[in-house]
Amino acid sequence: MKRKLFTQIKNEWRSNLWLGIELLVVSTALWYIFDNFVVVWQQLHMPNSYNTENCFYIELAHESHDGIPVDDATRCNEVQTILKRVRDYPGVQYASLVGHMGSIPHMQSMWSGNLVDAEADSLSMMVAFHFVDQEFFKVLRIPGVDGETPEEMSERFRYGSIFLSDNVPYKYKTNDSDELTWDYEMWEKYLNSSARELMGHRYKLPIDSITREVTGIIVPFKRMNFEEPQEAVLVASKPEDLYDANHILVRVFPEAVADFRDRVLADCQSVFTVGNRFVSNVTLFDDLQKSVEANNWKELYYYIFMMVFLLMSIYLGLLGAFWFRTQQRVSEIAIRKVNGATNRQIFCRLISEGFLILILATPLSLVLDWLMTRYQLNSVFPGYLYFVPLRFVLAALLSFLSLALMITLGIWFPARKAMQVDPALALKDE
Repeated sequence: MKRKLFTQIKNEWRSNLWLGIELLVVSTALWYIFDNFVVVWQQLHMPNSYNTENCFYIELAHESHDGIPVDDATRCNEVQTILKRVRDYPGVQYASLVGHMGSIPHMQSMWSGNLVDAEADSLSMMVAFHFVDQEFFKVLRIPGVDGETPEEMSERFRYGSIFLSDNVPYKYKTNDSDELTWDYEMWEKYLNSSARELMGHRYKLPIDSITREVTGIIVPFKRMNFEEPQEAVLVASKPEDLYDANHILVRVFPEAVADFRDRVLADCQSVFTVGNRFVSNVTLFDDLQKSVEANNWKELYYYIFMMVFLLMSIYLGLLGAFWFRTQQRVSEIAIRKVNGATNRQIFCRLISEGFLILILATPLSLVLDWLMTRYQLNSVFPGYLYFVPLRFVLAALLSFLSLALMITLGIWFPARKAMQVDPALALKDE
């Protein structure tokens, strides 16, 4: 039977060649679509590095009275006074002052730059900087990579030290090139690496010439659902370094959540206004997340709609091709039935032809998939990675199975209908 199957495919090579080309193109397109879906699924299901339950974001604002400029020391004092009053406010468990919006969970903002190796200025890595105080870990409940509690991490976070997220090593580049050179060994090393080996190492920041030591490693810093974990560096800052900070993160006791925002805004003038600085807004982190990610979800739904539309177009075209192909073979099916073939044998023969053409087209499709990956035409995840073996195989498997399903459906229905036709009627014009 196998020899007859190959002989028939060989005899009909012209039509089978065009069908194989169609399967090759469709399989490559489906791989690209499924690869993107795999990346989005990974992003949405990777755990965040923080816990914002019962947390609020307090935004500060300032205005100049009579146009009189205020010196940095006065501005620092204003901010620190408001921070102290927030920490002493009823219902507050912890409060942290952060230097940039990029350190706030769910915010789509980032402050990035090169972290320079203090022992070799030619080596640096691009990271996201977070200038925060000690309370930051307690507010967001950020643990250490080896199970250290947020309280332990907070105690270790002193001025002159930096914490690295666990996904920063092996990101080095030379100052002579802006590109990272990757090969599979580096990918594998990156995926299986840990920043623990960088404990005690010393680095310089782009903002000053101070050398800081790595004294802690946190879990990978993933701020929101729609992003991969950052290669993050948390920098311990003195109060005078945060003189212009306008962001306070607050964790309150569960029983204080319900009315906390209203109480703070009601006391804004009497309690939370110091000089030129005052509390302008208070937002529950759950509400902040919904607001910030609303557009992300909208874009994702639009993307899914377009992908589903494209998939349906591809599937219907493929379904029609196999449907027409099977309808053209009604007389052949009748002859097989006259010669004693059962419906199951006929169906297996037709399915085998379609699957064999798909199997022959798949290796060429995988080559095209690899070329798209090699030239970085697919999605990147996680940082700088366009190829991960499991992701590549999963997208290819989903593509193959979906095509196999379409071939089965495209052959099953017309073949079932053809096998119900009386052989005498099917062969009367032959």
